[in-house]
Amino acid sequence: MNRFTERTIAVIQIAVALTAVALAFAPLAVQAQQDGRQACMQDAFAFCGQFIPDHERVGACLFANMSRISPACRELVKHFTPRTASAR
Repeated sequence: MNRFTERTIAVIQIAVALTAVALAFAPLAVQAQQDGRQACMQDAFAFCGQFIPDHERVGACLFANMSRISPACRELVKHFTPRTASAR
C-alpha cells in the first residue's frame, strides 16, 4: 500500500471509532436532556407561567431567573440563547 492509502484507512478508522463513541453516549445525552426538561418544566410553571406556551419567552424568562431555578434546569438553560423575545 502507498502512503495515501494508509492515511485514508487511518482516517476512516478514526471516523468509525468516533461514530461508535458518539452512538454509545447518545442515549445518556437524551436522558439528561429529558431530565433537564422535566426540571425546567417545574421551574417554568413556578417562575414563568405567564409566558407558557411561548417557548422563546419561557426560555428568556428562565434565563433571566437563572439564580432562582433548579440546578438541573440551570445546566440546560446555560445553553439557551435568548432571541429577541422579552420575558416581561
